[in-house]
Amino acid sequence: MTKKTEMNINVTSGSVAVGSATQGDRNKIVSDASTKVTESDAAWVSFVQHLEESAKDAKVSEAEIEELKAKVKKLHDESQKPGFIEKSGEILELIFKAYGWASAPLRSLFAK
Repeated sequence: MTKKTEMNINVTSGSVAVGSATQGDRNKIVSDASTKVTESDAAWVSFVQHLEESAKDAKVSEAEIEELKAKVKKLHDESQKPGFIEKSGEILELIFKAYGWASAPLRSLFAK
């Protein structure tokens, strides 16, 4: 009696490489890949591109750009927690004051 079995590998971010995944006689390997881009992902990509353009014009260092990206990413992560709305205005005000050169990219990101 032959029993059919399946092996499923789901990768939600990053990548995976599988060498040999066959076992037994008359097996068949089927694979597919899909990419899911959320509105949030698209907004982030647009923000980073706009940020890099603004940084060139303002002659800002790569370190400062990376620092701002990290702060905005942390802000996004914090936005998922309860009580964020109450303190968000104050946090955004500090970011806008510290990174005035990036006000246009920041506005476009947070307007969405």
